Amino acid sequence: MKTLSIIQARMGSSRLPGKVVMKLSGKPLLQHIVENLQHSELTNQIIIATTDLPEDNPIRDFSNSLGIKCFSGSSNDVLKRYYECAQFYDGDIIVRINGDSPLVDPTLTDYAIQTCIKNNCDYVSNVLHLTYPLGYNSGEVIPFRILKHLNYSREDSASREHVTFHIRKEPEKFKIQEICASIKLRRQKWRLTIDYKEDLELMKKIFQKLYKPNSPIEYSTLVNFLDKNPSLMKINEKYALNITKDNVNPIKDGLIK
Repeated sequence: MKTLSIIQARMGSSRLPGKVVMKLSGKPLLQHIVENLQHSELTNQIIIATTDLPEDNPIRDFSNSLGIKCFSGSSNDVLKRYYECAQFYDGDIIVRINGDSPLVDPTLTDYAIQTCIKNNCDYVSNVLHLTYPLGYNSGEVIPFRILKHLNYSREDSASREHVTFHIRKEPEKFKIQEICASIKLRRQKWRLTIDYKEDLELMKKIFQKLYKPNSPIEYSTLVNFLDKNPSLMKINEKYALNITKDNVNPIKDGLIK
């Protein structure tokens, strides 16, 4: 059984163009994601899936410089890009990773992969109902058979753009297992993804304090640091989700579009 961790990345972000190659502690954001995933014991291959547009040549060049495979696919049909990438590299279990969230946790990723395989799940992640901060993630783990099903059955624009949208919109139709943070470490109102310059500013401060080469930032360490420095979370608070209960589904309830 072959597990692929596929990182979705492009240069043409409308809100923060070129964010995936912006520097954190001297390294491009994408490099931090790759290096974190290299600590995943259950990932057999890491692939960066970008578009076939010329503007994404820097991503292809970057991938080559790291010795990481790069797949170029549709620029406006992300589901098709993921499916064709997974098919081309012959994956059985697919981990979907967003290229704007450098705090990928390889321990959570391995737990999600293991859970998916052991329980024959259709979908495993820690993002269906937020208990971890938005952006601190395990990746979304789905078997290739489910990715194939989505690719050939879903024609709506939301599913084509967001890949797992249909699963998160109608979870009762799939065998799902969620990964939740312990109650004491639930910080679902925190925003730790990068879409705006304020997000990047916050992440730079986090990495300046906590980043150590060849060592992913542990969740407990992150929580301890930010709890002791609450002013940092004000940097991007205007973009934070307005979550008032633990069981909010950010896709189904319209908080993420």
